[in-house]
Amino acid sequence: MSGDVKALTDVSGKLTKSNGEPIAYAGVFLRRQDDINHSITDFEPYQTMTNEKGEYSFRGVLPGSYKLFLGLDVNQISGWTWPTISDDGWIDLRGQNKLEENVVFQPLMELKTPVNEEVVRDKKLTFEWKPVEGAAYYNLNIGLKFTSGSASRQIKQGIVTSRVQIPAEDLYDEISGISSFASGQEEMKVDPLSLLGYANTDNQFSWSVEAYNADGELLTRSDGYRLGNDLTGQLPFFYLKERSMTDADKTLLTGDLEKAEAMYKADVQHNPADAHSLHMMHMLLEGKIMLLRGEGAKVSGEKASLMAKQAELLKKLVELHPTADYYDWLADYYLKETDWKEYNRYYALAESMRQTKDNSYSDATHAVALMRQGKMDEATAYFQQSLDHDKSHRFIGSYLAVTLYLGGSMDQAISLAGKYPDRMMYNTSLNWEELIHEMKRESTGNRGYNAALQSKIELYVQGKEKELKQWQPAAGSGLTAMKKFMDALGQVR
Repeated sequence: MSGDVKALTDVSGKLTKSNGEPIAYAGVFLRRQDDINHSITDFEPYQTMTNEKGEYSFRGVLPGSYKLFLGLDVNQISGWTWPTISDDGWIDLRGQNKLEENVVFQPLMELKTPVNEEVVRDKKLTFEWKPVEGAAYYNLNIGLKFTSGSASRQIKQGIVTSRVQIPAEDLYDEISGISSFASGQEEMKVDPLSLLGYANTDNQFSWSVEAYNADGELLTRSDGYRLGNDLTGQLPFFYLKERSMTDADKTLLTGDLEKAEAMYKADVQHNPADAHSLHMMHMLLEGKIMLLRGEGAKVSGEKASLMAKQAELLKKLVELHPTADYYDWLADYYLKETDWKEYNRYYALAESMRQTKDNSYSDATHAVALMRQGKMDEATAYFQQSLDHDKSHRFIGSYLAVTLYLGGSMDQAISLAGKYPDRMMYNTSLNWEELIHEMKRESTGNRGYNAALQSKIELYVQGKEKELKQWQPAAGSGLTAMKKFMDALGQVR
């Protein structure tokens, strides 16, 4: 037998419900990271189906990283959920002989209130659900409809009881994701529903909750298929009518954003303490910036001007109603401006108000800010902290750059890349382990290689991305892999 054959792995497992019932005749797919951004095709090699006992197997799977996908009939999982999040379900094969990967579905969580399109008029919303055995904490998500879809936002993490109250005012101040849609002439327009967000008393909202154990593992969730008559009685929809919409809000919903913006400005002039109108002015500016993204350098000055206006609005807002989101936005603005005094001030304020349990993203962005300030030891600690909690490992490239910049070896960087594989869904997946292997091979016999690498990473550390983009190694310089590595760093976000 050749060495290549010995490197193949047999992957098997079983799909069952927590009551022991097998999930028979379900599709099971092992998909490489390069394939998961498109629909499953007949050309992907690892596809099978469970037998009557819920068992599946793949023989002779090539080494690599794969994500487990399932193909299920909704009747098979009505009232049940596969407790995974987007970064779960990965299988790393490195030549082991066998690997077993079982999937156990759990019952959907039972919701109590608010349900069945209940109208909430109280200043605090009460969310309640049936406790889950073994749960250490819960996370609460609230969704809203847009013109061309819907979105959900995590509102509160680390809830230790099965009942929680959320002030309506806190929801109104959420900076929800902004959506857009194409008009009849294919012109992109900002969706007013996404701008008004949770302050829209006409919109139907939904909610869901997730249960986690003490190790941060997802036990089960409430959102999923509920087809049986005994499951459809508590549907997670409600209306929030605690506030009255202003004339500016109503004008916004007609789609006349310019008139609405003028009305919000007039409301603030009449009452400088009108936090809602200030918030909406900020959201309208964010919508304008979103439409400018991807337009290139020709609008960079316009975007900078709009962002500066947002910063001034938010400084007024945090005096009236400080939130972690507002402080986070200001910290991010001053990070881009490289105003480290203001960045550090607003980051500290955001941290003092943060109530989230998973801070892996804010830890990583703070690590980038520390790196740009030359605080390399602190940056390293924050990168490490983020990677240990973020299963996507989206900032592993930055951590590798810092490691090499501080004198770490290529072998050390290769080991870290293997330990923290990049799971982000780029258009083209980034395999940092392969990239550094290429650089290691390229550096062999190239006397000036390490010095050249240090100088390029220094540009990255200092945030000189424009200079890095413009850098093109001379023909025959033997720096092709280095160029690929530096270009890949530009994708880390």
